[in-house]
Amino acid sequence: MIASTGTPEPGGFLWHETLDLLQTLFSQKNVVGCDVVELSYRACDPNSPFAVARLIYKIVGFKFAELLTAT
Repeated sequence: MIASTGTPEPGGFLWHETLDLLQTLFSQKNVVGCDVVELSYRACDPNSPFAVARLIYKIVGFKFAELLTAT
């Protein structure tokens, strides 16, 4: 399969490792911006855009989790 990124990283973070790292970061720091890059859409790979959309959804959730639990 052709990678849907311009620079694939062998041995990179797994899904749950990434979410754990992001959750820790957002709980300890005031993150004010985020940039998700390197997705190169390919019609033969519908999973990568879906995974990136889920990742962005999680990032937004981590940012505003404090507001949701305060109400």
